[in-house]
Amino acid sequence: MKSPFFSIFLPAKGRLEYLAEAIESVLLQDFQNIELVVSNNGADAALRDVVEKYRSNAEVRYVEQPEVLNMPTHWEKVTQELVGEYILILTDRSVLKAGALHYLHRQITKEDERPNVISWPWDLYYDHLKILLPYQATEKKMQVLSSESQLMNAANGISQFPYALPRGLNSCVRNDFINHMRVKHGAIFRPLTPDFSFGYLCLLNTSKFFYIERPLFVSQGLMVSNGGNSFGGDASPYFNSLNLKNPFQHVPLKLPLVQNGIHEDFLAMASLCGRDDLLKVWNRQNYYLECFAEIDAKRETGILRNDWIDEMERALVQTLMKESHEIQQGVKYTRTTITKIRTRIIGLIKKILGARLETIRRYVLLGKRGGVTCQTALEAAGLDALKIK
Repeated sequence: MKSPFFSIFLPAKGRLEYLAEAIESVLLQDFQNIELVVSNNGADAALRDVVEKYRSNAEVRYVEQPEVLNMPTHWEKVTQELVGEYILILTDRSVLKAGALHYLHRQITKEDERPNVISWPWDLYYDHLKILLPYQATEKKMQVLSSESQLMNAANGISQFPYALPRGLNSCVRNDFINHMRVKHGAIFRPLTPDFSFGYLCLLNTSKFFYIERPLFVSQGLMVSNGGNSFGGDASPYFNSLNLKNPFQHVPLKLPLVQNGIHEDFLAMASLCGRDDLLKVWNRQNYYLECFAEIDAKRETGILRNDWIDEMERALVQTLMKESHEIQQGVKYTRTTITKIRTRIIGLIKKILGARLETIRRYVLLGKRGGVTCQTALEAAGLDALKIK
């Protein structure tokens, strides 16, 4: 039997209200040479019931993990079992846009040589507000980007980089290229952040990759995003789930911050691939600023106790004081006292406004940011009028 062109891995755990839409967005595509592998992480009976109605479709393969696996282990285990020419990951709170796979297949096959890696951006759907915020694309054709230039962007903290970084969640990668990396480096989805570590590893093992500045999926469920909630709240439970004795080996700070984990993975993957030059040019000032920004975000959300946040900030300041005078001054110049006061005021305003804040946010999204009202994520993806065959 011929292998499918695309293998789509859908890791599922807990978010039952979004899972059906994720599955349907794949089955409603106008490209059928696929396999969809839904992995029930922890053998949740309720999740099994959601998938049951789709298991009659030939494209769907359902697997269960008897015990809950941490994210890197789960991704690594299941992706080794995929047989398609290209591998994609679709989270259980994302939906593919109408025609995404057909468009992607056309872009890939028109090239003289099949690309190893292709990435793209995404739209955001605020399901609690019923608003789609489209990504503002400027160039919709596929572009060839230098892996080296993007790695340098990562080292220097260029802000638009995460959209191009092939994190599995926003990319498709040749299966044989993935197998090549496994032979060379071992696991490709590694702690701390398997999506970022995978993206860095891809760029470190190919001279170029392809980027389509056209969103091919819609991300929803922002209120239940693991990464988002960890960024604004407590990231410790996630890091503890990895069961690592020393999770932060390469970064100076040892705090459970999302940004700390992303920087750790960049340095770890560069070290794994023998790229000491990237370690030397890594922007330490930007690193501290991003960690401070995450602490500010935690203050603004008001989820954590202020004394916990103060303790993290003190640890960050103490670590910064061990750096060169130039780095210290650069961080202090960018991060003024006004910035610190602003975050505390924003946090206070959010507490006062409470639920009314969402009404204000809806107004801003619709009025000033080009948002569009949609009743479901499938409607936002252009799939609401279609039926599964």
